Amino acid sequence: MPTPIVDHAEVLYRQLGPGGNPIYFDPDRTPVVHQSLFLPALRDTDGLSLIRSRFRSDIWAAHRKEQSDIRFRLAVLQASQMEQLALGVGFVSFSYGLSADALDVEHGEPWAHCVATQINRGDYDTSSDAKRRIKEWAMQVSRLLTQQSVVGPFNEPTPQDPYRPA
Repeated sequence: MPTPIVDHAEVLYRQLGPGGNPIYFDPDRTPVVHQSLFLPALRDTDGLSLIRSRFRSDIWAAHRKEQSDIRFRLAVLQASQMEQLALGVGFVSFSYGLSADALDVEHGEPWAHCVATQINRGDYDTSSDAKRRIKEWAMQVSRLLTQQSVVGPFNEPTPQDPYRPA
């Protein structure tokens, strides 16, 4: 099955690592997820990485094949909310690109990994206006999250854990 485009009603996950400086997830802080988690890293040249919940179960979405020893949490987000926030901070458009990760390559299409294309490192580094918009968007997204919209951490998935949601 070819991978369909991201629907506005989809639930997307963003992996939250256990560390960070500052700590990415702190249930005693407001917001509970630090906005730096939604800024593009150096490797985010094509956009900010997200996982589509309709194509990968939560236990597998919290797993990175290349970092199998790390226990990730997941920030649970609505695609439409992230789009609305982007338009509200001055993005002309906001879209999701299809981009396979190591688990997608192993399990085949439909791909679960996607990217928020406007939240990319190139624009962040070369345009002060884009950097301002990206930072404001990241802050707004982090404010959406509550302790209840962060799940995990999860154990390492086993072959008995379904890869795709039922």
